[in-house]
Amino acid sequence: MRNKNTQGKVEYLLETLLWTLLALWYYRNVLLSTVPGVGYDGSVRLLYLLAAGGAALGILLTFRRRRNWLSVLTGALCSLGTYFVLSFWQTSRGRILRLLAVAVLAAVCYGGVVLLNYIRDRRAKRTQASVWKCVYGCVMGGRTIVAMGLAVLMIGGWVGLLTGAPFLTNGTVNASEAEQIGSGETIGANMETILLLQEDQWERLDPDGDAEPGRSDQRGRGNHAEGRLP
Repeated sequence: MRNKNTQGKVEYLLETLLWTLLALWYYRNVLLSTVPGVGYDGSVRLLYLLAAGGAALGILLTFRRRRNWLSVLTGALCSLGTYFVLSFWQTSRGRILRLLAVAVLAAVCYGGVVLLNYIRDRRAKRTQASVWKCVYGCVMGGRTIVAMGLAVLMIGGWVGLLTGAPFLTNGTVNASEAEQIGSGETIGANMETILLLQEDQWERLDPDGDAEPGRSDQRGRGNHAEGRLP
């Protein structure tokens, strides 16, 4: 991963702020999905909070080292990706966990390779870097890999929504979600109304919604009789 400073401190701060605001505006106005149970206003506030927290954390972690475009991109992806996961967690937690597990495993493998190389170079006296710098490099590299995994997750979700083939959907509803579906919204609770759609039933319904057959038939015969009058 890029462990070099390619930007000055002021330039890095301004670029981080600019790209965070642009990504936040685009996400809110084009890609926003509300977090279940929070509502639209609460979701927008949560999105702002995560974006601000992600930018601040990214600056703290990379202000001395790694002031470059990759750090700016990683900070934005981590904050927006976290919100994306929260908004789809309730219906697609299985697929999200699998994809994040792959990203975390790749990050762990990357950290292991870096540590092994550091130990080898240290024993061969080819490096004077401290253990802290090595651990810092592992953490930051792993953070970048997880951010790329979140990017893949978001791109897959949005492409699925655009093409009509949902990428983040497992089609299952757990017990707590089932309890949230009111009994008035189920077929069983409206069976009497559904039965009225049968041909021998709806023909006898009057315009006022009265389903009394006798009363409906009398009105029908009266209308036919009035139609035969000169």
